[in-house]
Amino acid sequence: MTLDLLAAAFVDSDGNTNVLHISDYSGSANPEAELIKTINQQLLTYDYSIARYHEDTQEYLDGVDSDLAILHNRCVANDVDSLVEFNSAGTPYIRDQTHIDL
Repeated sequence: MTLDLLAAAFVDSDGNTNVLHISDYSGSANPEAELIKTINQQLLTYDYSIARYHEDTQEYLDGVDSDLAILHNRCVANDVDSLVEFNSAGTPYIRDQTHIDL
């Protein structure tokens, strides 16, 4: 089953928030791709990022259901350059950034 990205939320250490929703890009030929590009741009503004694994799955140990792995897969599906890389153990991370996957 393939899941489209529908929304992303950002909160920084100063309490600033930003919520992005696919409906913000409804005028685009590919709203999901535009949302993903904005998510990537937002991620690049931070030195650190924190995301989470999705609960109730068996796959979290190998990183396939982490937020970053899902973002990467949706980048690939939408022909958008991915910020996500994978280490030798298959754990996703954002290059040049400290990332914590909860």
